[in-house]
Amino acid sequence: MNTIVLDEIERMLIGSGIAKHTGLLVAYSGGRDSTVLVHAIRKLGYSAVHLVYLDHQLRESGERRNERALVRRFAAQTGYPLTVAQAPRGSFLRTSEGVESAARRYRYGLFARELSAVGYCNLVTAHHLDDRVETVLMKILRGNGAWGSAGIPAIGPVPGSDLPNTTVLRPLLTVDSAEIQRYASDENLEWAEDSSNATTRFTRNAIRIELAPILERIDPGYRRSILRLDTQLSEMKRTIAEVADRLKWRIDDPGVVSCSRSGFRKLPLQARYYALRSGMVALGVDPRSLHYNRLAPVAAELGRDDGPTNEILPGTIASRVDGSRIVLHRSLARPVRSGYLWYILPGMHLGIRRDTGEPVWNLTPGTGVRYGFSGLEGRVVIRSHRPEDRISVDGNSRSVQGSIGTSGVPAVFRDLVPVLEDESGVAVVFGTLFGGNDLVRDDITVDSGLENWIELSIVQ
Repeated sequence: MNTIVLDEIERMLIGSGIAKHTGLLVAYSGGRDSTVLVHAIRKLGYSAVHLVYLDHQLRESGERRNERALVRRFAAQTGYPLTVAQAPRGSFLRTSEGVESAARRYRYGLFARELSAVGYCNLVTAHHLDDRVETVLMKILRGNGAWGSAGIPAIGPVPGSDLPNTTVLRPLLTVDSAEIQRYASDENLEWAEDSSNATTRFTRNAIRIELAPILERIDPGYRRSILRLDTQLSEMKRTIAEVADRLKWRIDDPGVVSCSRSGFRKLPLQARYYALRSGMVALGVDPRSLHYNRLAPVAAELGRDDGPTNEILPGTIASRVDGSRIVLHRSLARPVRSGYLWYILPGMHLGIRRDTGEPVWNLTPGTGVRYGFSGLEGRVVIRSHRPEDRISVDGNSRSVQGSIGTSGVPAVFRDLVPVLEDESGVAVVFGTLFGGNDLVRDDITVDSGLENWIELSIVQ
């Protein structure tokens, strides 16, 4: 009997301190790989196992119906409880991140919720050696560079989970597809074939179907070469992370962290990226959005003597140089009600979408209306106006909402008009942007020639 699959699963579970009665949530798709995983876990005698299956609703209904029936039948044979979930129809097609990435994010969100529901800490998935190789190739083709091209970790935190002490285990990462097929054949297992795996529309499928056979012909041992590269990249990342972690981020205020500017400048570029990433994660930014190619240029600029004093970073984080400190703070604060709220730094270019009123950064300078200010107090924000807002003009306290209605702004745009607010309250109402008149608080001076300015535009 072929014991490679059983040996590798048991090696990881025992090495992770998981006893036969420890709770395991297993991601079960009904496909060959996860069917082998569940069968082997049962054969090894693990008893506290819960299966979770997700219908992504991306395939024809008949195929999905047959797959669900097989999943229920196999789960009943194992005696393990099963959760069957279904994603909202078309939810992965209405996103800019791509179907594969959106589906993965949704899956792991489901797994995190299910871990909480069943009270377990360990998620087990059926990723194998070929998946690991494909992941490295995908990242290289996307231009992720050395930092971002490491593959799938065997053990790590559950992606997207806020639960403490949760771990995802991938015990088949050292087992190739041929060994998994051999186990399935030896055990006469039945599984569902996913028709979407045959299309090259998805990058991973294209690598497996078209690129992998070419690499196999050139060098039959290419998988091991890529795995060695993956191991080296992972070790490099750990080393750089250890160097970067010596730079400590200090919590100055809620939503504000800072670090030593000289300490940051002394780090090599790769370590600066990791340090900047750590500061942004401390502010609640999803680390999956902080790609090396996007953040490394900013880290390089912040490390220069003549680098920028103000920057808007991914994840709506603003950075500024304040004497000997580099300061990061949230530009976009979570609003108490609907709408948006941005902290303002001098020299910013902000657009307001005409259809939704949402803010947009990275506009071309000189294309909007420039507002220079004096008299503002404390921290300044620009935000959507609220029903209770008031502003003092000509010695009278006025309702902002009512004033917008009489300022010449067309009715269709009135809900979109933003306001500038300092610690004393609403300072400016930007009616000019929408064809009306601005309202300026009595103690504020607005002049485009003043040094502290922002530029506002309407974005179609």
